[in-house]
Amino acid sequence: MKGDDGYRIKFSFLIMLVLLVCIIALSVGRFRIPFPDVVRALLGFESTEQQVWNVVFLVRLPRVLAAMLIGSSLALSGAVYQSLFRNPLVSQDILGVSAGATVGASLAIILGLSSTLMVFFAFGMGLLSVVITLFLAKCLKSTAIITLVLAGIVVSGLFNSLTGLMRYLADTEAQLPAITFWTLGSIARVTRFELRLVSIPLVISTICVFLLRWRLNVLQIDDPNASSDNRLPKYLLIVFSTILTACAVSISGTISWIGLVIPHIGRAIVGSDNKKLIPVSALLGCAFLVIIDTLARNLSGVEIPLSILTGTLGAPLFIWIIHKYRRWDS
Repeated sequence: MKGDDGYRIKFSFLIMLVLLVCIIALSVGRFRIPFPDVVRALLGFESTEQQVWNVVFLVRLPRVLAAMLIGSSLALSGAVYQSLFRNPLVSQDILGVSAGATVGASLAIILGLSSTLMVFFAFGMGLLSVVITLFLAKCLKSTAIITLVLAGIVVSGLFNSLTGLMRYLADTEAQLPAITFWTLGSIARVTRFELRLVSIPLVISTICVFLLRWRLNVLQIDDPNASSDNRLPKYLLIVFSTILTACAVSISGTISWIGLVIPHIGRAIVGSDNKKLIPVSALLGCAFLVIIDTLARNLSGVEIPLSILTGTLGAPLFIWIIHKYRRWDS
């Protein structure tokens, strides 16, 4: 009972942290808005100045919401895959979804398609890469987790080669910089239509992962070869985690480290029980990417790609986690 009380306190603190980080993100920028004005605008006070309302609701709030959705999705899928594959070094792109999405986005850029069509191409190719991974693992006639991981590595290598080919063929003045910028990750160009487009599958997949999170504990301690009862929950979790990653990557590009590092921070806070770890990872992912995106648009006069900042902060943080927790929880 005391453990549950401690979890509730930590969970409440993380909710307040997310709210505080979001208010700060809505406040800072080239046009600085005082905290009280941001709160008044969010609460709908009529005294709010029109310029403040426009900046908060039309410019910054869609970007903050995008960062929250993307950060929570990547952290959730990373936590699911680490528990499902029983490997602390697994991230959300282990099955090749990010590599496939990169091919789809690169193809859309070379064809000169709109940003909305690029989202569809990235999402579709991300799902296709995972389908190929699952099909390859099935053809190998093995249900072992390591076979699925190896199939994902093979498919990722194939799609990375295709991305390299398209970079080689791309126009060096316009297309190649666009592909490079997309692969480094950014939500600067995410439109409200694109955000609405991916929000429905993101929310549905998040709810399904939350409902199935207790099954992760069973899958961790049970031999997957011993019974077929766990195959359906396992593949459902893979499907929902893939949708989470594909939707996130399709609108933001590739953002590294979140799916790898954030679940470990969650374990340091609440332990390895997935009933607690999954919600905590989602909140930590929200807060982390909102902070990173706020830094990306305020540290310099130009937009800094998100993967540069996540790598700069994530790599030392992961080294600290390895040093502090040398014995991984299984």
